[in-house]
Amino acid sequence: MPFNPALRNMTGKNIAGYHLTQIIGYGSYGATYKATSGSETICLKVSDKFRGYENEWKTMEKLKGIRGVPTLLMHNSNETLWVIGMSLEGPNLKTLQERNPTKSFQKSTLHKMLYQLVTILEEIHTRGIVHRDIKLNNIIVSHPRSNDNSVYLIICDYGQARQYRNEEGQRIMEPDDDYRLANRFHATPNVDMGEDHGPMDDVRQLSYAVLFASGYNDPEYLKNRTHRDKIKRELFRAPTGVLPECAQWMEYFFEAISENDDIDFPNYEEIKDSILEVLPVTNAIEPLRLSLEADTWYLF
Repeated sequence: MPFNPALRNMTGKNIAGYHLTQIIGYGSYGATYKATSGSETICLKVSDKFRGYENEWKTMEKLKGIRGVPTLLMHNSNETLWVIGMSLEGPNLKTLQERNPTKSFQKSTLHKMLYQLVTILEEIHTRGIVHRDIKLNNIIVSHPRSNDNSVYLIICDYGQARQYRNEEGQRIMEPDDDYRLANRFHATPNVDMGEDHGPMDDVRQLSYAVLFASGYNDPEYLKNRTHRDKIKRELFRAPTGVLPECAQWMEYFFEAISENDDIDFPNYEEIKDSILEVLPVTNAIEPLRLSLEADTWYLF
């Protein structure tokens, strides 16, 4: 549904007991703001779409305790606007990439990012949840928690998420809405063909995100859907033949994904091992750090 432009112009207003001080971002869901109440500062997500609002806060409650998921602080509504309050963190990866003069991340940085993100997805999937909207815009960086500026990645925006298994591990057989997700820019071939979006599709969406984070910028991929769909299919049939030069060092990771043909039960250990192997000179388990140099934030 189209974005309500009025939600972009709420800076200075009060809502749900919080004062909106700065807009952080906006999209089809609504807008997010930096908000304060006394000495407390949080991220407040404002929406006029009840379905996405309800789905998001309920999903975040189920994921409570996972470090790579925002901390849910509150949710409220007045039957016109729905708001979700969560921990205020740093910028998203898309913003960091665009502010970097090279428009890409270093190999060693991507190496650590990959390992962290697959680990977070594994924890999310263990709770029976699929995210269904993994992209650089929906991955944020925590605020530095120590003097060495170490940070960790957080997967946000659970408006499209879905519970696909119950607490007993049984598949939830109910009418799905994955048809809405087909044909989107970062949809997987599996979903485009009408299949349900499973955990492996989250991992595949992550692979598209890191492809762009490595500096991939093929105009045909961006504007030609037929070309884009062909590249996506080949990435999981014979990745070596289509990986761009900037991403060839991640070949083992893409091969591990191509060998995981169970959409519901990815072999996370195999995938994480492949990440460790792609860049042996870097320790993928080391923390990421955020540094400010010449008014530009760098993640390394």
